[in-house]
Amino acid sequence: MNSLDTGRRLFTARIVRKAGQVALLALASAILLGGSCDTLIEYDVEPAWGVFTLVPDSGTGQTAVTGASVRVVARLGDTEAKLGAEGVDIHWAVGVGGGSVVAAGQTNPNLAARGRTDVSGRSAAAWTLGSQAGPQTLTATAMTYSRDNADYGPSKDPRHTATFTATAVANTCPATGVCTVTISTNGNATSVRIGHTLLFQAILRDAAGAQITTGATVSYSSSNNAIARVDAAPPGGPPGYFANIAGVSAGQATITANANGRTGSAVITVTP
Repeated sequence: MNSLDTGRRLFTARIVRKAGQVALLALASAILLGGSCDTLIEYDVEPAWGVFTLVPDSGTGQTAVTGASVRVVARLGDTEAKLGAEGVDIHWAVGVGGGSVVAAGQTNPNLAARGRTDVSGRSAAAWTLGSQAGPQTLTATAMTYSRDNADYGPSKDPRHTATFTATAVANTCPATGVCTVTISTNGNATSVRIGHTLLFQAILRDAAGAQITTGATVSYSSSNNAIARVDAAPPGGPPGYFANIAGVSAGQATITANANGRTGSAVITVTP
């Protein structure tokens, strides 16, 4: 696992394979360390942060009604070397437009905006847009220690901050029925392997924000069935609006849930 060792000031990164190939930089580093391609590689903190950047992975540029919750994913990694930085804390913060944000999987209310990157370097969050129509912004920033280890907080290097944008439109929801649709995944996962499935759930809410669990018709679609295919949810599963998403080939696809004309979407990454 990737970690920031506060005592030794070392940054560790797991080599992530892409389509069966390992980047030359990572392979050479492994050989120099006398290990295989699965060897954990240790970098001095400063050079590592000079290589790794935080960028929006999915969810930026969305349009939703004021007060709606949209899913966003940031990725910390080096795209040239195909490395993802795992186990790094990510601080989420709302900007223009207000609203709120909760990191995926976070259960501590005092750390609601604190996420952590997974094995692929990704960290997800639920962004609730502000109450005013217009442009909205959200930032994700990698957490790090100061050079003297005295302080721990958001990195001041602009390469370690990703900015997300959204457009909030006036809420024209009906007094009753579905107002917003968001998508949740099993374990807040953002990826699935080829030949495997991931359970998606459409979360429906009315104009007051109350969840709707019955009475609506929900259909799912994929932007690219050659990458991710929508399958029926297994019978006898939990109540709600579910679908299985099957990984077909490597790449990314957008899964959209439509409930009575209201839609929500999430990006899924299919890995080998």
